[in-house]
Amino acid sequence: MRLGCLGRTLRFFVRIAQRYVLFSAALSTLMAFYMCLVNGNHLNEIIKLMPAALFYYSAVVLFVSGMSGGQQWYPILVSFGCIRRDVWLGILLLETLFIAEILVIYEIVAGFADPAGQGAGALLILAGYLAVEGLAKLAGVAALKWGRMSFFLLAAGVFVLSIVFALWIVSADGEGLIVSFVNSLMEGRASLNGQCAAVFAGAAVCIVGNAASWPNAKKL
Repeated sequence: MRLGCLGRTLRFFVRIAQRYVLFSAALSTLMAFYMCLVNGNHLNEIIKLMPAALFYYSAVVLFVSGMSGGQQWYPILVSFGCIRRDVWLGILLLETLFIAEILVIYEIVAGFADPAGQGAGALLILAGYLAVEGLAKLAGVAALKWGRMSFFLLAAGVFVLSIVFALWIVSADGEGLIVSFVNSLMEGRASLNGQCAAVFAGAAVCIVGNAASWPNAKKL
């Protein structure tokens, strides 16, 4: 009985993860298409804009779901007989699957957009996702404690991600300020060490955020 309930909960969050992935990919494609139309570029330029658009929209989805997901899913699933630990594990599975699948899509799209591999690597993107997830969980903890403050935290998080997206896209040489900065920071032998350090830092934020979210699960 216990394993059956856990299995149903996990399967539910697997389906939600697939919806989030499809939603992020669709919005990214629409944004790249819109930017091509606005800038007067050829449609074949869409692929070059896809990596930045995919990172932006998937990070926004991850932040919003990570911040508000607990308040959304716990009351519903607990009312159907699930225990809070199963829901907590399900949300963790959702976010893990989402990040993994988006990373695969990002690598495929980035490979077509930049065959030379000069863009931000998968490790740096992974570090960004882990940091976003951890900060989202911490924002969710703060939102549960301070109530209406959650709207300001949500707006602030999306605003910061929007700035990163704009800096990535807009630059004089067309390469993107974020990508240029990352490339200059990670040149030579320091490249792998720097990327691994970024992943460890992102993972630390993610672990802290998820650890802080568990006590809050008992209050929902």
